[in-house]
Amino acid sequence: MEQTKSLQLLFVIFFVMGLVTTNVTLVAMSLFPLAYLLAAAATQRPVKLKVSRDVATSESHFTLSYQVENLASSLQLIYLKEAIPEALALNEQALNQANGTSVTMAAPLTQKRVFNHQHELVAKRGHFEFSDMEISVADFIGQVYHRENARDVQTVSKAPVAKHMGSIPLKSNKTFGFNGVVAAGKAGTGEAFFGLTQYQDQMSSRGINWRASAKHEELLLANEFEQDSNMNVGLIVDGRQHGHLHGSSELAKALATCLDNTLSLGLTMAKSLLNSGHRLGLLTLGQKMDYVYPNFGRRQLLKIEQALTKVEPSTGSEINLWALEHKPTMYFPNKANIVFISQLQPSDLPLLKGLKRAGYCITVIVPDPSGLVTGEHHEQIKALYHLARQNILDKFRQQGFYLINWQMEQSFNAFYHQKLLPALRLQRKMK
Repeated sequence: MEQTKSLQLLFVIFFVMGLVTTNVTLVAMSLFPLAYLLAAAATQRPVKLKVSRDVATSESHFTLSYQVENLASSLQLIYLKEAIPEALALNEQALNQANGTSVTMAAPLTQKRVFNHQHELVAKRGHFEFSDMEISVADFIGQVYHRENARDVQTVSKAPVAKHMGSIPLKSNKTFGFNGVVAAGKAGTGEAFFGLTQYQDQMSSRGINWRASAKHEELLLANEFEQDSNMNVGLIVDGRQHGHLHGSSELAKALATCLDNTLSLGLTMAKSLLNSGHRLGLLTLGQKMDYVYPNFGRRQLLKIEQALTKVEPSTGSEINLWALEHKPTMYFPNKANIVFISQLQPSDLPLLKGLKRAGYCITVIVPDPSGLVTGEHHEQIKALYHLARQNILDKFRQQGFYLINWQMEQSFNAFYHQKLLPALRLQRKMK
């Protein structure tokens, strides 16, 4: 293409200068590039192409596989170009990848042959759509004489990674009978009939089963009910990144990793809670609020995974949390257990107070991304971050909220056994 532009420029320069100066030699010299351009145009072949693209996903990369089939005569040169989705393009540029904004290829293509080309992109969490590809055909001097757009819409996504986590012993003011995939199987103070047991003095006389007792001369039997162990759980995952956290480029990079780890923890906890038979709803806070209605089972886990995949970070200024603070039953059932995963901002204090006032049991997990900071001054950055963080978190503790600190350099398994499990057991004993 550059060669074609040079020839065209030479022709124009010589021809215009020859006309202006009435110099026949310059006009004659302009005929040489013109003849070359006309010769190239005379060799241009008819074009009939079949273009396809396939997108494959692995743990670390998206692989774009292009296939261009020539159904007509041999072509000197074909060009293929496709714009990368903006979020992926920014990711490629951040990693200093060449041609980070588009996929490009150029190659000759003989008759009835197929050309294959692969391009790898570093995988990033989210949904991405690939659509239009631009195909250009040029002659032997690079002069483009055919251009077309091939539309092939394909969507690729990368979800947060769900790790293994044991059962989560949440405290709740209200439980209900079995509705999930895991039966309670325990006797207790529920409403569903479980079986018969021998009557004890401390039992209520209303529980005596007189019909069953009549079959035994010396045995008095009482009804036993199944323990209501399942509960409503609302999971709130906060993707907002607050202004006071952006003190350095190293911390900004740590915050990007922090969001992905936060979403992975949310998905991991959702998987554990649903496997335990609880009814789970989800609310995500990011560039917009997204809501998954409370439900049970594998389909619910898939819906939650899709919602967490779409979360994009924001400063939080676009989100109005008035309805969640004053009318929380629009999102979660009354007296449900709320698990709030957030770095917390002073403006979140009225929200948590409103949820507590409405009768919800609240578990707050506070991610600490300072351990992910690297660089020459990481110790000073961590110290400054903790100083600002402590001032904010103390306001929540003074209002009686129990905060579970999550040091994000820890593995999920270590966090579960060393922090989460002991904290939840202690929280269940607290009034």
